[in-house]
Amino acid sequence: MKTTHAIIAGALLATAVMLAGGASAQTVVNGQASFQQIGNVRTITNTPGTIIQWPGFSIGAGEVTRFVQQNAASAVLNRITGQEPSLILGALQSNGRVFLVNPNGVLFGAGSRVDVNGLVASSLTISNSDFLAGKMNFSAGAVAGHVVNQGSISTPGGGQVILIAPQVGNSGLIHSPGGEVVLAAGRSVKLADSQNPALHVVVSAPQDQAVNLGQIVAQSGRIGIFGNLVNQRGLVSADQAAMGANGQIVLKASGDLLLEAGSLTSASGAGDSTGGTIHLLGERVGLTGNARVDASGQAGGGTVLIGGDYRGQNPAIANAKQVYVSGGATIRADALASGNGGKVIAWSDGTTRVYGSISARGGAQSGNGGFVETSGHTLDMRGRVDTRAPNGRTGTLLLDPTNLYIANDQASAASAGMTGSDTSAETFVASGPVSDSLLTVATLEAALANNMVTVTTDNASGTGAGMIHVVNPVTWASDTGLTLHANAGIEINAALTGGRGSRLELYTASGNINQTAPLSVVALSARADNGSVNLTHRDNQVERLAGFANGAGGFNYRGNGTPLVIGMAGPEDGITSLGSGPINVAVTGDLTLQSPVSSQAGDIVLAAGNFDNQSTVDSVSGRVTVQGAVLRPSLADCIANTALAGCTAVLPILAACQADPAIPGCSAVLPPPTLDACIAAPATSGCAAVLPTLTQCTIAPSTAGCSVVLPTLASCIASPTLAGCAAVLPTLAQCVASPALAGCAAVLPTLSQCIASPALAGCAAVLPTLSQCTITPLTAGCSVVLPSLNACVASPALAGCAAVLPALSQCIASPALAGCTTVLPTLAQCVASPALAGCAAVLPRLSQCVASPTLAGCSVVLPTLAQCTASPTLQGCSAVLPPASICVSNPASPGCAVVVPPVQIGANSPVDQALNATINIINTSGNGTALLTQLFTQPNDARGTADASIKKTFCN
Repeated sequence: MKTTHAIIAGALLATAVMLAGGASAQTVVNGQASFQQIGNVRTITNTPGTIIQWPGFSIGAGEVTRFVQQNAASAVLNRITGQEPSLILGALQSNGRVFLVNPNGVLFGAGSRVDVNGLVASSLTISNSDFLAGKMNFSAGAVAGHVVNQGSISTPGGGQVILIAPQVGNSGLIHSPGGEVVLAAGRSVKLADSQNPALHVVVSAPQDQAVNLGQIVAQSGRIGIFGNLVNQRGLVSADQAAMGANGQIVLKASGDLLLEAGSLTSASGAGDSTGGTIHLLGERVGLTGNARVDASGQAGGGTVLIGGDYRGQNPAIANAKQVYVSGGATIRADALASGNGGKVIAWSDGTTRVYGSISARGGAQSGNGGFVETSGHTLDMRGRVDTRAPNGRTGTLLLDPTNLYIANDQASAASAGMTGSDTSAETFVASGPVSDSLLTVATLEAALANNMVTVTTDNASGTGAGMIHVVNPVTWASDTGLTLHANAGIEINAALTGGRGSRLELYTASGNINQTAPLSVVALSARADNGSVNLTHRDNQVERLAGFANGAGGFNYRGNGTPLVIGMAGPEDGITSLGSGPINVAVTGDLTLQSPVSSQAGDIVLAAGNFDNQSTVDSVSGRVTVQGAVLRPSLADCIANTALAGCTAVLPILAACQADPAIPGCSAVLPPPTLDACIAAPATSGCAAVLPTLTQCTIAPSTAGCSVVLPTLASCIASPTLAGCAAVLPTLAQCVASPALAGCAAVLPTLSQCIASPALAGCAAVLPTLSQCTITPLTAGCSVVLPSLNACVASPALAGCAAVLPALSQCIASPALAGCTTVLPTLAQCVASPALAGCAAVLPRLSQCVASPTLAGCSVVLPTLAQCTASPTLQGCSAVLPPASICVSNPASPGCAVVVPPVQIGANSPVDQALNATINIINTSGNGTALLTQLFTQPNDARGTADASIKKTFCN
């Protein structure tokens, strides 16, 4: 092919070299254009939709041709009407889209550089009306040369590069990030929508060929290569450059599509993206040598379709007649970090040969394995398939030929009846006829190590009956499963032996399921929609059984002493027989019935050493016979000791536990996780048995693993009564010593609790101190810290009473305040020391003593008799001095000397003079008697007033 490519380029170069840099007598057919040549730079400025006819158009080495357009969406059509191809050896530039249509061909030579917003280079013609209408319809005229790129073609983000010719080649670089690149080799090409390249390519000659030897890169974009013959020898990459923009690659040939040695076809996804989509389609599709195809993504695998889609049933994807994947080829649709593995299909309506490596693995952190199908009318599957998932469910491998023999080699299969042979299995084009398909035991066992494997022979395109023959023994140790799905029947003539957790599903659309060699698996489901199930080898070792039969032979199973459960197994649940067929199940060990066993008309016989019926056994018109004594351990017993007889029937199967670890009993079935794994993910099934118990952690919280068993400090603060919080929260003693410790708020009683019950443990750290309350008695909580008023009244010297009892000043102002009796001095104290602070509020007032001189305390309030005798006008002396009546009758009484002064003897004494004047007044005045009475009967203070009145009278 390299030679062919060189010839194409050489022919173009030879015919166009004389025109390099030449263009003359151009004509503007539509729109407007101006032309300017300065040195080796030619500039064409055009309006949108301009059409220019050139007798010849080439760009020589070192020359530049630049189309200046209105915007990136503008387009100019350059139609070459001469007889020579266009040779682009220099630089072609434009800010818009450039159409270069030359029926004689176009060559972008080595060293050339094209920088445009879009490029269409074609040797097929397009009408002016289609161009102006935006319709991308191209058709070949009488002459249609080649279009070849050996240089560099680049567009900015979202641009287009379309090369159209009967023969298209790329050995240079085509770069269109986020855009689309199309290489279409044909005689008629229609691009339905330029924004969504649904190409319709019509090929009218077998030599129409598209070849990529170089690099085609469209990050997150779309790449399509179409032709009768498509050869990919270089790099085709639509790897993702932006999140959410998955790349798409379509390589489609109406004849042969070859991805050759050294080629890489990639639409991988980076960051948080999944892989893209790759379609490799043709009548015959081959991956040769070490060809690589990659649609892996960090967040999930992409899709790779080789020769067709799932079971060839997608009408939008043309099915191949032959698919070949060499032993050195690799196909990947892996989830690299997280997410599910992708989808890989290798399909043909004829012969499919897969010898290489295919993977659709689940993410390293999370996600399930993907789906891989290698199918064809005849199938030679010797490749390596991996759909494992480190932290999820294993994926599925589907094999779908017509007739299939599972054998060590072709000779073994031929001895069992396989017809036809493959004499050139390691080449792309097979020379020998193959009527039946061979699946080697080595290939199947290798697949079962990494995948759930489904082998089906109901291929709609096949001409065989659709039988599956197991010729040589198959053994697998993993907990994966094998499904044999036959259109016509299944013949098991060699042992099938699975490991712990293994599953075997047998299904026939018509025909019987027969065996001559034993089965040893954990779970077995057998279904014959229009036939019988005859699995009666005495050495069968099955732990769970389910099935269906619709044939005269019914459903028949025989097993050894392994305990057997009839229940859910794969897609079946229980055992059912339609028609007149019987149901016969016979084992020498225990038989547990967890799901119904029913027959429409046939008899039912269940025979076992011990029988435990947890469901129903029913035959509409047949007889039911059950044999066996009841014996079954409890689930709790089996969890405690899985080795107990009968526990296989009680405990769930490993596959069920892997799908739902919460099923009761799964803790004893699933392998125990490590302590580190449980500390990282304590909810993992089985961790309950690995992590220490809550009781252990409450006693010894520093035990390894207790960090995820005990509740968090935050949880305990929110709900201190949670189990285990006693080991998380600080102790009461710690909180009393250091109340600010984290968590003490949940340990110490609340202030309101302490106010209600101050004797509660811990209240000493909650309530304010006595000294605080003495200084600030209104602080919350001080009401129960300070002594009561009654206590202080009774014992005022108690600590804190100074903040409880009223102040002396308050008591002086309001002596009746509660507690003042304790604050003020006693009456006796004040009588003894009337100058004591507060006695003013204790002793009676002077006015009270004047009114009632005998009141307690008045003795120290009123002036003494001596004071009054010396100063009879002192306040209060009226209550101290004797009244005048006493002094008149007993002038010698104490104090009378100042009440009634002594009479002076002599006619001229003042007394005698006053007496004579008084007598005269009495005799001469009607008021005399009243004045005398007033004078001698009034109290001392009033008497002074009377004396003044008498004096006034006398003076008058």
